[in-house]
Amino acid sequence: MSVPSDQRAHFLRLPDELIHEIFNLCHVSDHFNLALTCRRLADGGNATLERHRAAYREYGVVTDWKYLTIPSVLQKVITDPYVAWNVRTIEIFGTRYSWEQWGDFMSEVPSTVRVFPSPDPEDILSSTFGDGQTYHQFQWREAFEKPHWSDLSDEDCGDSMNYAIWGTTRREQYEESIIRQHLSTYIDLLLEYGHFGCEDYQIERLSYPLRSGNDGILKALLITLCPRLNVLKTAKSNDETGNNCDWELMEWLSQIITMSWRRDSWAPGLRSLREVSIGIPTGLWFENRNLFGVHKPRHFRSLMLLPGLKSVYFGNMNLQTVADWRSEEQPPPLAALTGCSTVENVFLDQFVDRYDMQDQQYTAESVMEFLLIPKKLKTLTVRGGLKLQLSNPANNQALYVLMLHLSKSLEHAIEYNCRLRPSESTWGWFGRTQPIRRLYSETTKVTINAVNVMTLGFPQLATRKEEIDEWKGTRYLYHRAHQTLPNVEVILVQKSYRDDEMMDSEVMGKLERLLYLLVEDTARSGGKLKAIFIQQQPNPNKGNTIADFDYSKLINLGRERDIDIHVKENKNVPFYHYEFPTPPSMSSLQETSTEDGMGVFDPFTGCWATTLTTTIFMPPFKIYNQNTPTVTVISANPTATTLQIVCLGKECASTTVNNTVVIGPWADKTVAKGAASTGTFHWMVSVSDFGVSSIECLVSSGTAKACTTAAIEDGESLINTATGLEEITEAFELSFSSVPVVITKGQDLLRSSRATATATKEPTSVETTGSGSTAKDGTTATDSSTDAASPRETNGASSSAIRIIGAMLIAAISSAIDEELGQQLYLQMRQRQQIALRAQQMAASQRQQAVNQMGGQMGNTMNQMNATTIHQMGSPFDDIPVQAPEDNNILYQRNVSPEVASFFSACKAGDMSTIQSIVTSQPRTPVFLHRGLINALESGNVDVARYLLQSGAPISRQTPEIVLKAPADWQITLFETLAEHGWTVNTPSYYGEVLLTRLIRSNNERLIDWFLAQGANPNLGRQHDQRDRLGGPDTNSCQALELAASHGSVDLVQKLLNAGAEITNGAPLYYAAGALPEGANPHAGRVTPTREFDISRIPVMQLLAEKGAGVNDKLETRHMVPMYPIVNAVWAGAVERVKWLLDQGADPDQRGPYGSAKDYARRLGSDEMKQALGHP
Repeated sequence: MSVPSDQRAHFLRLPDELIHEIFNLCHVSDHFNLALTCRRLADGGNATLERHRAAYREYGVVTDWKYLTIPSVLQKVITDPYVAWNVRTIEIFGTRYSWEQWGDFMSEVPSTVRVFPSPDPEDILSSTFGDGQTYHQFQWREAFEKPHWSDLSDEDCGDSMNYAIWGTTRREQYEESIIRQHLSTYIDLLLEYGHFGCEDYQIERLSYPLRSGNDGILKALLITLCPRLNVLKTAKSNDETGNNCDWELMEWLSQIITMSWRRDSWAPGLRSLREVSIGIPTGLWFENRNLFGVHKPRHFRSLMLLPGLKSVYFGNMNLQTVADWRSEEQPPPLAALTGCSTVENVFLDQFVDRYDMQDQQYTAESVMEFLLIPKKLKTLTVRGGLKLQLSNPANNQALYVLMLHLSKSLEHAIEYNCRLRPSESTWGWFGRTQPIRRLYSETTKVTINAVNVMTLGFPQLATRKEEIDEWKGTRYLYHRAHQTLPNVEVILVQKSYRDDEMMDSEVMGKLERLLYLLVEDTARSGGKLKAIFIQQQPNPNKGNTIADFDYSKLINLGRERDIDIHVKENKNVPFYHYEFPTPPSMSSLQETSTEDGMGVFDPFTGCWATTLTTTIFMPPFKIYNQNTPTVTVISANPTATTLQIVCLGKECASTTVNNTVVIGPWADKTVAKGAASTGTFHWMVSVSDFGVSSIECLVSSGTAKACTTAAIEDGESLINTATGLEEITEAFELSFSSVPVVITKGQDLLRSSRATATATKEPTSVETTGSGSTAKDGTTATDSSTDAASPRETNGASSSAIRIIGAMLIAAISSAIDEELGQQLYLQMRQRQQIALRAQQMAASQRQQAVNQMGGQMGNTMNQMNATTIHQMGSPFDDIPVQAPEDNNILYQRNVSPEVASFFSACKAGDMSTIQSIVTSQPRTPVFLHRGLINALESGNVDVARYLLQSGAPISRQTPEIVLKAPADWQITLFETLAEHGWTVNTPSYYGEVLLTRLIRSNNERLIDWFLAQGANPNLGRQHDQRDRLGGPDTNSCQALELAASHGSVDLVQKLLNAGAEITNGAPLYYAAGALPEGANPHAGRVTPTREFDISRIPVMQLLAEKGAGVNDKLETRHMVPMYPIVNAVWAGAVERVKWLLDQGADPDQRGPYGSAKDYARRLGSDEMKQALGHP
């Protein structure tokens, strides 16, 4: 039945309360669509929509800057669907690894942190340091706020102890409310969305970091739970990732992503992510500033697997060739991921392919394989020092394959800041062969090297200059004008600074001719070229000057063809506006790109800058060339601009120095039409206790016509005038050049002055540059040996004024710089030594790892299985092949069939007839048989276990541990049964752990004796660095002996020594000295053991000392521990052990991270302990 047109629909007459209830009954994802249905529903559901708006305002961007934000938001996301739905961006500054780090990040550098200057320019790491940046040596815990020591203790106990007290305080404050109350919820969500196994060891693996104050796992969980999370950003923080690799956010996230990808089951947050940025530079003091990177290669590979990801930014990317891949928690190697990613935009920042370092496996192929992962890559941007070795045939072949693949989709190929490469451009690839060029019909923006556009073979510029006579005629150049991509719209002609010394005016002339022909060809062939950007980077080897060349012919032709030529000399208003790929930033920090509305993006360096680099018409005093001046714009109009020079290099002048300069459009050689061609240049410096000096010149079209110099010192004036360029140059010894400066304030005044000028011309000579400028007269700072501050000796009085001016300027400012020069050089030397030491330690670690891996290749029954059939599930038995769909249910013991359930029950009960009937009824998988073996071992059914092993049940790495759950009387018989089928007492579990150490922990003497009798090696132990889950044990471990020294009897220690245990592998005496009663924790307070427990370790210590252990031996570890046996004994409150150690010659003044034994006893020791150490 239709509704009459004059009758209002019943639906529109619903009361607000009913509409509100309709919204409540709908899922949050339907609210917006429901509101769009009609105005009435939008009005009636306004309360619901307001909840969305409020949630978005408060939680749209979540950051971990404050330590309570992540746990608070996580709880709201779990309980409030409105909050979960409106979290769109998560920004992470770093991981808090323990309770002592639970504080807000500190924006200011703590007074305890050491500061180093930027490394030497020749250092390979120096490209990551911008001008004026510094390197801070600190521990990650110093990046967080904490109370002053006086708020923690009555006296200053030392930094380490204060942090220990602070960690205990934070644990008491927050462990119960933030972690333990919600622990079961967190674990359930991690099991569901993180695809971790349900076994006890997996649950403990997740629980322990949470209880220890690690927020990395909380952040990973938050990321997975936000169904409309679009953007994830992490800062480039120096957060000791190498020391805490298993607990770092990216490690958790990488495992979750990889396991989700393998199961094709994605958490809401992972499914919704569209942009991921890892390693964003922040400029904060705790930023990581080295090229080694902080993340592992698998982190980057796993991120590329996200199902909806479109854009990635990777800072300090690390792509190491992976030779071995076996763990299900790690993504496949690069070569196995070709074409599997949805990513369309890739930005690689400060990437270095370390092919030139010893003991490194980085290759050019690893870069190319990574770029083959996206199925349809549209934008490829690289910023920083990409180093590729493209000269050998293998790399050329890989390069050709890469170019063919990218040609299907690539639209933009842009490279910023190529400082670390030789002159051959990365994107020289695009012009190598005619077939390749024809393929790139869609590419619209591309970066090329100025050298590479000049010759077909892309030689380095030095080679080209030796062959400069071969450039003959326009025809030769015209042939090269066709080497550019056919439909490119924007070309960035970039140079490495190492090339600039070769880019003289002659070469620039050749470059202009080539680009001139390119513009003509574009117009003739109907091409799409809209703009050419030419980098005019100052040459640091020649005083930061630029060769004198104005590109006037190219500029005029571009104007005729509606093509923008972006060089300093072009004063015309551009025809087009361009957008380039820009690096991300942390929105929770102040955006430098928008400060004062003057953010400028440089398409050559790839950086936003509010400090504008330019060159100005000025005398090239030596101090200006040595230290780039920092200036402020005081005033600006179309005819003149006044600048104040406030700093030289890193050293800012004091308030007693005032240095100003006035310049205008008349300082340009080619004055823009309508702009003033003549004006007055004025330079002045005023210095307390020295006087005032000035230079004033009438300037016309960049040439000084008449100049007056004045120097007033001690009440005496010296004023001289010269007319004409020749007299000014010879009599005054005064020249003018383009002096680079950095404008930090007042850019808005420049913009206002331009707005009042003519619409087509720029009125002032102060230009922002991704470029630079030419000199304004025939003499440049490079061409002339004349230095205004140190003129040649003449007989005239005129030059005296210039001498006095230069002397005043140097005396007033440069002395402060010279005074610090020695300290800066010393700090730079120390910085290089530390970098070299880190590299040496890294190489030694890698060599030791290789030795351990070779020595740990021990036989076990699982090594015979085909690696391609290994089940990648993260369960304790993930080294068993999965061959049937029901195997997964068996592994996780869920939804098994009645037959399977009956079989497992029979294995527990020892019902051999039922077992044989089921096993022989049809072929059974290894997972099926192994599960039955587990049940038989737990129940102590030896005959059933033997039958299943004979039927093909495999022995997993963790199968032998099940025997320890069996009745004690059957354990040795069960181990003997396993030994009959290939297992040995030295067969390792995951990460190389052997059963002997576990038996020592539980003090199972009966099994220990049996294991030793069967040949158990007490020098085998768990991998100290957990380098390989399926690898062998460390062969030089002291884990067994140290455990026995700490918890076992003297007879057990003797047995291990008799079995070949090496004391020199570790520090068993140290652990015996510091043995603690069960439940004791010296971090929480003073430990007071019973005298019986105290002296129980002395026989063990005596035996170890007799066998060669030293009472003053230092424990070698990277952790914060007492270091020496006597300090450890004081920590343990073991007075009798301390007395024994002193009698044996222990030094109570040896100092570790917590001080000496005397220091600790004085602070927290008992009266008896103080007396033992000689304290009153």
